[in-house]
Amino acid sequence: MTGGIRAWWDRRAIPLLNEAAETFARLGNTERQAYAVFWIGKIHIGRAKYDKAVESMTPVVDMLPAADSIALMARANLVEAYEKLGKSDKATEHCLAIGQTTPWTGTANYQPLFKRPPSYPRNALVRNANGYVLLEFTVDEMGFVRDPKVVEARTAKDVKPSEQPDIVWAFEQAAIEAAEKFRYAPKFVDGEPVAVEGVRNRIVFQMQR
Repeated sequence: MTGGIRAWWDRRAIPLLNEAAETFARLGNTERQAYAVFWIGKIHIGRAKYDKAVESMTPVVDMLPAADSIALMARANLVEAYEKLGKSDKATEHCLAIGQTTPWTGTANYQPLFKRPPSYPRNALVRNANGYVLLEFTVDEMGFVRDPKVVEARTAKDVKPSEQPDIVWAFEQAAIEAAEKFRYAPKFVDGEPVAVEGVRNRIVFQMQR
C-alpha cells in the first residue's frame, strides 16, 4: 500500500493498491482495506476520472463508521466527483451526511466542500490585473449558496485608476458566478439541517507570473 501511495502518479499505483486492498480484506482488516481503496479513489479524482472515483469512494463510506475521518474525506471527495459529473442531487446526500456528523464550529472556519475556481475576466486577463472579492452569502439547508453579495472588491495597485471600475465589476461578477456553485456541509441543529447566514468567502484573482 505504501508503494502505491508513493507512486500515485504512476500506472503501477492502482494495481499495487488493489493488491493491498485484497490482502487486507482477506486478513479482515477493514480499516486498512478502506484506506487502500480510498487512495484508489484519490488517484481517479486526480486524473479527472470521476465515474471511477465514485466507484472507489462509495464502498469506503460503507466500510467505515460515519464519523471516521477517512469516511468523511471520502464523502468530501464524492461531493467533488458528483458535482464534476453534474449530479448535484447525489452530492447533496454527502453534504448532508458530513454536516450531520461534523460538530458545528461557527462561520469563521466554514469552508466549502467543493469550490470551482472562477473564470478569469478577459479584460483583467489582457491587462495582467490581479485582485480579490470578498463575498457574503447564506448557505441553505442543502449546502447550496444563496444570495451572494459583494462586501469588498479591489484590484492590485498596478491597475490604472481609469480601468479599475470595469475590472472590479468583472471580478465581482466572476466571483458571484463561482460562489453560486460552491457546496457546503449544512449546519445541523437538533438533528435537522438549517440555513446559515453571514458566511464569507474571499476569492482571489492572481495571475501566474
